[in-house]
Amino acid sequence: MYHFTDFDNLESIIKHGGLYSWADCQAKGIDIPKPGGSDVSRSLDSRDNLQNYVRVSFTQKHPMMYVAMNDGRISNPVILEIDPEVICWRDTKFADRNAVKNGANIGGSLSDFKKIHFDTAFSDKYFDLPPDEQPYYQAEILVKNHIPLSAIKNIGNFGISIPSQPQKLQIKNPYTSFDGI
Repeated sequence: MYHFTDFDNLESIIKHGGLYSWADCQAKGIDIPKPGGSDVSRSLDSRDNLQNYVRVSFTQKHPMMYVAMNDGRISNPVILEIDPEVICWRDTKFADRNAVKNGANIGGSLSDFKKIHFDTAFSDKYFDLPPDEQPYYQAEILVKNHIPLSAIKNIGNFGISIPSQPQKLQIKNPYTSFDGI
């Protein structure tokens, strides 16, 4: 699982104990030096009540990363590796494509998870896919509010010092709606 950001955001991510949704950053007064999302994407998030979710994808080559680079929002992208355990956390949702796209299936059930086109989401190249499958390349896992540093598997690989006791590291309690199935 992956989340793209800009290298310039890493110190803040480490300082604040992980990734927060853009709305949670605003509420907590956390500045995002180089946000990956645009004003339009934030507006769409708010429209669909998704502003409090951190997005995680199945691909390191996310098309939106290239859009953010072309728009100048990010200039030095880094790919954060996210522990797949986030799939099982309470309030995690699944989207079969970019969650704000028309027609996206979004929900927190096993049924919603199964609607992800995994062969497409794990494909190596977006443009090699048939046009009708391309939207499913951007399938997302939406993690409510926060992904702590402990769930960012490669956070120590970027040459930035990580305190042994991050400030108020939030520990998520694993939970799955799949229990008992």
